[in-house]
Amino acid sequence: MCEPCDMELSDKRQGARGDIEHFESVIGDGEELDKGKPEAKADLSAMKRKAKETFYWDEYHRITNSIKGIADEDISSMYPAIGRFILESDEKDPTRLYHALFDEIEKIWNKDATFPLGGAYHHYIVPGVILSSLRNCGYAIDNKDIEEGMHRGSKLAAHSCGFTGVSGAAHSVGIVVSVVNRITPMHDERREVISAAADTLVEISRFERRCCKRSNYTALANAVKYLVSKGYALPSEKIECRFFSGNAECSGKGCPFFPTVAANVDDTRG
Repeated sequence: MCEPCDMELSDKRQGARGDIEHFESVIGDGEELDKGKPEAKADLSAMKRKAKETFYWDEYHRITNSIKGIADEDISSMYPAIGRFILESDEKDPTRLYHALFDEIEKIWNKDATFPLGGAYHHYIVPGVILSSLRNCGYAIDNKDIEEGMHRGSKLAAHSCGFTGVSGAAHSVGIVVSVVNRITPMHDERREVISAAADTLVEISRFERRCCKRSNYTALANAVKYLVSKGYALPSEKIECRFFSGNAECSGKGCPFFPTVAANVDDTRG
């Protein structure tokens, strides 16, 4: 990576250390963080309770969009820009590309509400990021393959983890395996697609508290591990979460990607 980019990354890490210290002083080992005025917190808590008590997808989706302060169109309108960024990137490391994409999203998001930390847009992003990184490393992946991966990802419904038992992150790993190996439902090798997705799903299921970012990081790590086992060489830095300070439900030190935890874990993905 070029020197200015490394300097920028160093600056982000300096800021992250301050975030970690503040965050740990507030939540300790994973207590929920509450922000804002008391009346706003009360309204938010009531909406979250209502969502938790809602069993039907349409009603749940409406409530959670209200919690986020967005409409579906706000997110779908971002897809063309997200897709272009992924297609035009020359980044070889999937984790760096993933982080760079969210830096770009932060620049172009123009709604009053904060860009949501969780959501079905991840289903679109993760396959694209991994396939783009493979292409950038010189492998036989072209733009049509990357677009196909994102297209398949976008077909999975929002909230699929809790309503269907299929995490979008595990689904993304299956998509990558399918695209890379040119496997379709007509191939006996489809079991390899299912197995890769299932392994990721089992890993994600070990955590009680929901977190799209943690699931995404698990998918990135598992996809790289799979690809390396098949002879692909992908650069992949140790994964440390950059989103924890904005997550009121962060597990803190209960998450393997929380920076102070990740920094002390041996990277065995390769």
